[in-house]
Amino acid sequence: MKVLIFGSKGWLGGCLADELKKRGHEISGSGEDINNIVSIDGDFDVVVNCAASTNVDWCEKNKEEAYKNNVLGAVNLAKVCGQAGPGRAGKNYVFVSTLCIFNSKNKEDIKYEDSIPEPLNFYSQTKAEAEKLIREINPGALIIRIHFPLSKIPHPKNAITKILSYDRAVDVRESVTVVEDALPIIIDLMEKKEKGIFHLVNEGTISAAEIAELFQHPFVRISGKEREEMLVKSGKARRPVVYAGSRRIPPLPDIRERINDLVKNYLTV
Repeated sequence: MKVLIFGSKGWLGGCLADELKKRGHEISGSGEDINNIVSIDGDFDVVVNCAASTNVDWCEKNKEEAYKNNVLGAVNLAKVCGQAGPGRAGKNYVFVSTLCIFNSKNKEDIKYEDSIPEPLNFYSQTKAEAEKLIREINPGALIIRIHFPLSKIPHPKNAITKILSYDRAVDVRESVTVVEDALPIIIDLMEKKEKGIFHLVNEGTISAAEIAELFQHPFVRISGKEREEMLVKSGKARRPVVYAGSRRIPPLPDIRERINDLVKNYLTV
């Protein structure tokens, strides 16, 4: 495949580009503003959108710009990719989204691909609206939802790195996505030209507090209620808790078995 990635300099976009190259695919990255795209030049088979404003608290305070980046840009790119004309075929469009568009009431409230979004913050609202419009404009689009991404490689956007930078960690288990487990599946779906929504989460659940303990990181354990009170008091965006599953694809490897390997590798990088 020839793949064009928007947001290839970001964390997930860069990781996806590296994995695609390992599998022999031809990769190009674009730093162009997705709001300004009017056509996709080149014989690309797939266009991947990893470009987004993902800082939840920033989005809450910069709603106009967040909406432009996360909704208008994503939808514009979906529209361009779906267009075909003289000498130009439509491109398969892949949109990387998030399970943060949901908020589970309890462990039995599992969110699937056909569940109705319940955004708790503006970032989540933008991703949910972008998905809805993309599906209307480009029904052949592939939408990948992930949650609380963990990786064995340190990075500021890696949830492990974030946990190790905090002095508090919430003791609430939820679904997570190990990036190294998800990337091969994303590429498989691209190669098969799948469309629609897919949830990519590891089997089982884990909490930030448990991860902090495995790293022997000094922290204060807090409950979900305490976190909510702290966020409200500091004027920050609310955070959802998500228990997710898929009706379309098997779960990724069990996080309870994967986490020790992640810790070991993270500490040796």
